Amino acid sequence: MPRALLHVCNDLPYWNAHRRAVALYARDAGWEVTIATAPHPAASELAQLGLHHLELPIDRFQLRPRDDLRLLAALVPLLNARRFAAAHLFTMKPLLIGGLAARIAGLIHGPHRSGVIGTVAGIGRGFAADVAGWKSAALRHGLALGLGRTASALTFENPGDRDFFVASGIIDTARTHVLPGAGIDLDLFVPRPRDPSVVTVLFAGRLLRAKGVLEFIAAADLLRERFGTQVRMLVAGPHTNGDPDGLDQTERRMLEQSDAVSYLGAVPMERMPELMASADIFVLPTRYPEGLPRVLLEAAGTRAALIAGDVDGVRAFIADRVTGLLLPRIDAHTIADAIGSLITDPGLRRQLGDAAFRKVTQGGYDIGSVAARFLRLYDEAAGATPTTTATG
Repeated sequence: MPRALLHVCNDLPYWNAHRRAVALYARDAGWEVTIATAPHPAASELAQLGLHHLELPIDRFQLRPRDDLRLLAALVPLLNARRFAAAHLFTMKPLLIGGLAARIAGLIHGPHRSGVIGTVAGIGRGFAADVAGWKSAALRHGLALGLGRTASALTFENPGDRDFFVASGIIDTARTHVLPGAGIDLDLFVPRPRDPSVVTVLFAGRLLRAKGVLEFIAAADLLRERFGTQVRMLVAGPHTNGDPDGLDQTERRMLEQSDAVSYLGAVPMERMPELMASADIFVLPTRYPEGLPRVLLEAAGTRAALIAGDVDGVRAFIADRVTGLLLPRIDAHTIADAIGSLITDPGLRRQLGDAAFRKVTQGGYDIGSVAARFLRLYDEAAGATPTTTATG
């Protein structure tokens, strides 16, 4: 009889984009995999992949005591080893509420509680400088009380986030692992011939202010003045309705009506390899507390030159002027100057693209290598018993 594995995530589209491949590797290794997320129309498609889906009462953007208690009550009975041998928690709310549910499940089920691992794909906004101190303190305490005392392993996508969690008393170093994101399919993201008559510059990602998309649009106006039709600026990504950091209606119209930028909308996953391969330069001017931005790895697989914000998750892959350019500030002029330097110096552009390509293809970033590490953690979690060691 196959062992049962539970994935818990806020959002099915996010899980599809970033975590589905690991679930498929687990399925092929003999696990019976169930994904628990908020309701979504695409959930019906999982059955075709041999996966199961459970609906959870979860709001990805806000903490609401009544709703979160409903989520807690829904998760506790799931974290029973007789139902799921191992549970993998993704995104901050499942990490917080799921960790607390695991603590309660340990009291109810004792040694029969599911083994739990968590993945921190960036520390997110909960610990941002502009968040009230009591809120971030409550988040730290909740994570330490639940996940810190129950997880057999907690994975991170960059060392800075791991160090922050350890220094905050959420978890001890011995149970932490730094993995290179979710991995990418290096058979899909490959170099292809590019249009030599124009330099194509691409921003791809969720259209959040913290990702620097507004500054990218403003930089495009400056570059249009400097280079005219020599440069083509593209933006691809979905609007995030309900996200307080998403673009408002005025900003959306500015993007869609810009003469300097072509907005491609939300590009389907199957078209992303071709789009990435068309870009000479990939830009992610993020201020967001990223884990390890997958789009950087995908762009590196196509030999694009990388330009990105100087945050922990980006530095985990980009060494400045070695595998890309780090932006010292996120403003239109700084972004335009960085892009302009690679337009006027094609030799440097090729050098950075080649170095990023070597790193992503030789450094264990492929989905098979990453999935193998997660499968080992699943095996360990399934054999683990609940820990009672206090970590905060």
